[in-house]
Amino acid sequence: MTARIYVPDETTACSLGADGVAAAVSRQIERHSLDAELVRNGSRGAFHLEPLVEVATSAQAQRIAFANVSPADALALFDGVALPDADHARSLGYPASVIPARLEGDAVAAGRAIIDYLADKPDGIYLWGGETTVKLPARHGRGGRCQSLALAAAREMQGQESLVLLAAGTDGTDGPGGAAGAMVDPETVPRGIARGLDARHCLDAADAGNFLAASGDLLVTGPTGTNVTDLVVALKGNHA
Repeated sequence: MTARIYVPDETTACSLGADGVAAAVSRQIERHSLDAELVRNGSRGAFHLEPLVEVATSAQAQRIAFANVSPADALALFDGVALPDADHARSLGYPASVIPARLEGDAVAAGRAIIDYLADKPDGIYLWGGETTVKLPARHGRGGRCQSLALAAAREMQGQESLVLLAAGTDGTDGPGGAAGAMVDPETVPRGIARGLDARHCLDAADAGNFLAASGDLLVTGPTGTNVTDLVVALKGNHA
């Protein structure tokens, strides 16, 4: 499945830096041995957006557009778009593992289980997919299953070093509140406590979103236009 990176070669786009972007994309494809092809195309006429670069994961896929791209953005064009997550991680030098077991069941239990699973695993990136559930009390708060999973994981990773976890809905929505999910680390819970919140209480009240907003760990993407599954990515090691 060859990805295609479309960079315009129209005069105005080139005067705004499109040739530099194309050269940087070519270097990244060669440097990381990416399954991707650079295509020089015409401009769409939106000159205020140039260099306007489009990415398609295959010849049949809908293109995703990026405006005002600079050469420094070249590698980021492939991030989560042109390459499957594990392949992209490996292209950057991180060992990556896709966990075949589907995430399901209680979100809080799943978050704890993920950190327990990682305890004796080597450094690298670990990816899970699936959909968990949240038990809603009569009066519940803000946030969905990804935020509950992330906060439960954050409670378990306190005191550890070099561990980051992201949990998000691929459609950009995770329960009430407008966030897609959260990205947490060992300092998430201490940050929330410093703002006067209790992680266990928020989990019990299905209110992980308010805790994660206070700790500064919410992930907001807006609607993504797709809905595949929930995604959990853990980065373990000194690069975390």
